[in-house]
Amino acid sequence: MKEDGGSFSYSGLGASSRKLENGSWDAWSFMPGFSGGSLSDTFTAVTPYSAPAIDYTKGIFIVNEDWFGHANGSVNFLTENGDFVYRAYSKENNNEAFGATTQYGAIYGDNFYFISKQAKDGGDSFYTPGGRLVVADAKTLKKKAGFDNIGGGDGRSFVGVDENTGYIGASNGIYLFDIKTPTVGNLIDGTGGGSSYSGQIGNMIRTSKYVFAVKQSTGVLVIDPATHTVIKTISGSFNTITQSKDGNIWIGAGTKLIKVNPVTFDTEEITLPSTSISGSWRAWNAGSLCNSVKENAIYWISGSKIVKYNIDSETLNENFSVLPGQDSSPKQVLYGAGLRIEPSTNNLIITTTRTGGANYQKNWIHIIDNQGNLLHTYQLDDYYWFPSLPVFPDNYAPEVSQELSSVINISSEMTIDLKDKATDTDNLSVSIVKSVKETDNNGIITSVIDENDNLVVTPLQVGTAILEISFTSNGKTVKKGITINVTSLLGVEDITTNSSLRLYPNPCTDYFFIDANTAQTLSVYSINGAKVLEKPIKEGKNQINVSHLNQGVYFIKANNQTYKVIKK
Repeated sequence: MKEDGGSFSYSGLGASSRKLENGSWDAWSFMPGFSGGSLSDTFTAVTPYSAPAIDYTKGIFIVNEDWFGHANGSVNFLTENGDFVYRAYSKENNNEAFGATTQYGAIYGDNFYFISKQAKDGGDSFYTPGGRLVVADAKTLKKKAGFDNIGGGDGRSFVGVDENTGYIGASNGIYLFDIKTPTVGNLIDGTGGGSSYSGQIGNMIRTSKYVFAVKQSTGVLVIDPATHTVIKTISGSFNTITQSKDGNIWIGAGTKLIKVNPVTFDTEEITLPSTSISGSWRAWNAGSLCNSVKENAIYWISGSKIVKYNIDSETLNENFSVLPGQDSSPKQVLYGAGLRIEPSTNNLIITTTRTGGANYQKNWIHIIDNQGNLLHTYQLDDYYWFPSLPVFPDNYAPEVSQELSSVINISSEMTIDLKDKATDTDNLSVSIVKSVKETDNNGIITSVIDENDNLVVTPLQVGTAILEISFTSNGKTVKKGITINVTSLLGVEDITTNSSLRLYPNPCTDYFFIDANTAQTLSVYSINGAKVLEKPIKEGKNQINVSHLNQGVYFIKANNQTYKVIKK
């Protein structure tokens, strides 16, 4: 019997002319002379097929801009066994896709952020468009949120800032994104300006202290994530950016490579003799310049050559390797960003296609080791995928070194270098964000983490306090509790009273006061000895504004004496 209760019967229609609807079955049998038994009597009940769940923590994602004018963006997944799961997000979300021309994807914390240039492609009738920003679960790809409007511009990139905030890079600036809500927020002042193709935002990276964002026709914007303000602009004509294992920032500038100190922002220009770092602003993509997590080296593609720059030895290998498929006609070419380094294996993941009409239906993923040897080649099913960016699962949280003691006794100011106190298997350890919170203090100590990732603890009185240090790497956080026992106050200067001036409150927040008995000049120095403020003060009470300074320990020089103040 059929589902509707009717009997199976002969149909004179061919397979190409029948239309099946819910409740209908299609079967073929051979009956000489149109005679024979009931077809339904031959059916055998079977268990309905259920496809096994895909483990999206083991493999490689390839974000695709897809076939513009015909389909919305998509993401394919290459499993650890070398099999492809095509349109993985659509598979997990009832045939929903991304927006039009998806160029960027980033995993941060538990979420996968997909950024598309437009909200939808009018040519797609089968896959439901998802918007310029789609947020999915990083392990299951199940949709969490989608946004057509990300501030008024077209999508470019995304970077996670902290557990609550991300930045959306768009064609008209950088916008705040509330991860918890989730909600698109306001434009960050100083990041807008310029048209869609003269002022757009490119790649953004989060270091342990700042966010560095490339802006077309402007340079690199340095943003303080504590205040969401632009504190520095590195001027120039740049196209892409990355951070190396040693912490330095590297900017691609055509035939030049710019090295930037991540704290002082000092720059060093390296001229490339016969290679260049390509990047496209008109049809923007993330660019091939990328870093290794395992070795202090960066890579990019120039034409058909894969280039490696060893930072420790300062050596440039322009012939490290070559794009596969150079002996075919037409040759294979890089597409989209085209190159990224898999953190767990340190292998290079390269996406290629062939140019010209139907040739774009041919797409490959190549895996090359860090010695330049081709390990594997995988060819995708023929289709206009236009791969834009490889993205890797983030499977590990940071690990805190056992060298960081749980109980510390002090009698004077203590400094602990935190730079090497936490590591991350699949992210840059140097970019781990550190923060400190006094969970049980009662005025025993003050604590700050300075711009060089030093924990500075200053005792105020004898007693016990408890600190909680957080280490956050790419959205994953681990915490370490430390008990501080102040046993005495040996060597600690009383800076609140003095024969010539009185300074209060200490610690301070946005300002402190100085009561001076004579007019003089006051200078403020950072813990590194750099003068950060100079101001004449009068006899009597003076208010000193330090709201623009970072948290940390500062030294006040006045009346030929030096005093210490802590800004929280």
